[in-house]
Amino acid sequence: MNFRPLLIAAFALLPFMAHAQSAATKPANDPTFRLINASDKTITEVFATPAGRDNWGKNRLDKDTLLAQGAHVFKLPRDGNCVYDLKVVFIDGTHREKKGTNLCKLSDLPVK
Repeated sequence: MNFRPLLIAAFALLPFMAHAQSAATKPANDPTFRLINASDKTITEVFATPAGRDNWGKNRLDKDTLLAQGAHVFKLPRDGNCVYDLKVVFIDGTHREKKGTNLCKLSDLPVK
């Protein structure tokens, strides 16, 4: 019997399972999150700004990068704001945006 499809499905659920476990222990007003680079490209920039702002603010990776399949924890201020717009820029210049994300309700955020 070929178990490969079952293993692939099980590993695909891992980020969601980790999210469900760790979100339960996170304080309700804490927007800190772990970005998981589930892609095959290095991430060069990460922006997280309160939702609705006109500019993305500073690159939260600063001078670092996030390698493919790596993870990085971003500690954001616990100032009562939980809803953020997020932007991730890959080494090839492509990017992903996710707007209006309630970071207080999650711990892990996978990006492909």
